[in-house]
Amino acid sequence: MNPWTYQIPDDQCLVLWNFAKAQNAHDQKLGMPERKICKENGDLVKYRGFRGEWVVCEMFGIKMPQPIHDKAMPEYDLTTPWGIRLEVKTTQWPQGRLLTWDLERWKSSKADAFVLVIDEASGKKAPRDTPLRVAGWIKKEDALQKCSRKDLGYGMHYIVEQKDLTPCPF
Repeated sequence: MNPWTYQIPDDQCLVLWNFAKAQNAHDQKLGMPERKICKENGDLVKYRGFRGEWVVCEMFGIKMPQPIHDKAMPEYDLTTPWGIRLEVKTTQWPQGRLLTWDLERWKSSKADAFVLVIDEASGKKAPRDTPLRVAGWIKKEDALQKCSRKDLGYGMHYIVEQKDLTPCPF
């Protein structure tokens, strides 16, 4: 395993899966739109996202924030010990990219940087035995300059390729 690859313990996977299901149900109850860019079900997408956030928290030695909120989610996922606000993006594709369907969302984001985590677990069940790899990070302003448009099978999106990310550690 490379040094920026993490294996999440089974008991933590179960906690993250339950958080994902609860968060997805909560969001639906509030009528919040899904922001996923894939065909997987919402619970699995939330779970994959929580797995990515957990890995970045482990990397920095910080506590994962409470996932379920009664109001709109903050415009970033985590804050490092140095005060850097991070938006963590997780993909199941080894060649995955940072992507958004709405460039204005990136521009208005309160995040200082984006982190890409690769979670190759796929399928309809909650995966537990697949390690996650932190592919790299990029400052928000650099992401806005380096992004391009591409259709990855779900319509046109703005993307930043892995080759344009700075490898971890930060």
